[in-house]
Amino acid sequence: MGIKRELNREGFSLIEMIIAVAVAAIVMSAVLLLITYSSNSMNRTGTAVNVQNQAKDATMHITTYLQEGSDAHADTGNNAVIIVNEKKKDTGEVVSADVSYYWFVSGDKTIYFFKDDYKNVNTIGTSETVPTKDSNGRIDFSKIKSDANTYKHFLKFKNLQTSTSDGYNYKEIRSFVKNCIGFACTENPGTIDVAVTPDPVATALPIGATPGPSPAPEKKVIGGKSFTIKMALKSENGDSEFTCDKTVYLRNQ
Repeated sequence: MGIKRELNREGFSLIEMIIAVAVAAIVMSAVLLLITYSSNSMNRTGTAVNVQNQAKDATMHITTYLQEGSDAHADTGNNAVIIVNEKKKDTGEVVSADVSYYWFVSGDKTIYFFKDDYKNVNTIGTSETVPTKDSNGRIDFSKIKSDANTYKHFLKFKNLQTSTSDGYNYKEIRSFVKNCIGFACTENPGTIDVAVTPDPVATALPIGATPGPSPAPEKKVIGGKSFTIKMALKSENGDSEFTCDKTVYLRNQ
């Protein structure tokens, strides 16, 4: 007599199916949540790196112009830096000069970069083609246009690369750094040394000779200018912010 086996032809119960689907949904949700978190984390990291690189590149650009310039001035009243680069002959004679401006416009969250010939931006006019020096041998920045109207004039024509009706001939005008939420440049003028000259009365003279007038003390710069640049940038989506500061010494003073 053979043994008959009854096969269980019943499927999963409804409750078992519901439990299986619920477990699968929980697992899939966890996986998707992990993928989303990883993607967002990578995006935030990439954005932070981009902001840092932009700040570092901008700081390096300003540093290079400062180090290669003949002299510079921090126009703190207008959130600007003015750099003069003199062009000289082999004999040392100055024949021309370029003037570069970095101007921070807080409303635009942008640092603009302008570059022009000195003859176009001096306060005397095009008759003066090389910068004048003060009694300490430094460039007289009071003769270089640096008021608010000057910067607005540059901004108005920032897309022009040809001469305008008022004689400006822009070599380079562009938006230098965007998404900038803070910029400051402070100037350390260095040390001016007044050389001590000997007193002619105290110097031994031949009998009957009268001492001549004392030569004027010679002023000499013994400590070059330095500039501290501080810059804060923020990403467009506001997720990342980076602040950097750097002190730069002028090489060519």
